[in-house]
Amino acid sequence: MADQDDTLSLEEVGRILNRLRQPDLLRLAALARVWVRGLDRRDAADLLNEALTRILSGERPWPADVSLPAFLSQVMRSIASQWRHEDIREPLIEDGAAPREAAAPMADVEFADLLGRMRGAL
Repeated sequence: MADQDDTLSLEEVGRILNRLRQPDLLRLAALARVWVRGLDRRDAADLLNEALTRILSGERPWPADVSLPAFLSQVMRSIASQWRHEDIREPLIEDGAAPREAAAPMADVEFADLLGRMRGAL
């Protein structure tokens, strides 16, 4: 476990983030656009906000020897990777489409019909 001296306190993190100016925010937004590329359901603003939320909540401790752009970039990379894995595991259900559980009885009927036809052919 890391010493508290190795990470910035939440107060230090807040002071650093409060000093960000418009050009800094634009660079961070550009980094977010890079990491969110390929995520259809998410956008760069969501990614940047989620990264800042995790940092400010203390969920992602900030190592004292890492610069803001490097640390925030890696936090965003990690979140984007997590989102990609979630999107792969949970495909979107199209509007109006029935959930898989409701479609299962229809598949059973089709399977039973196929089985009946195969027995009849044999």
